[in-house]
Amino acid sequence: MLALDDDFNGILSLLGNKISSASSPSDMRKAYLLISRQIHPDKIGREFPMATKAFQLLVSAYEGLSQPDMTKASTAKATGKTLSRSNEGCYRTKVCCPRCGVEWGQG
Repeated sequence: MLALDDDFNGILSLLGNKISSASSPSDMRKAYLLISRQIHPDKIGREFPMATKAFQLLVSAYEGLSQPDMTKASTAKATGKTLSRSNEGCYRTKVCCPRCGVEWGQG
């Protein structure tokens, strides 16, 4: 069985316009908006009980194709891979009062 959430291209191409990761962001957005108007849960929720799930798959497909870096970052966060950062090489900026010129917190 084919998992729909893995087939982002197919989901955004449902209305006949061929959408892929190489498509322009405006084409992806246009396909997303056209499909979302037809399957939004507020519009067809009573007739189609799985409308929320279908809409979530559409949103995932749009985000996966239009922002692949963001979805990779959330996947890394979900798997427990994190980035570490130290304060090495950082310096503290002194902030002075604009009226008297004295450093803030000094008096």
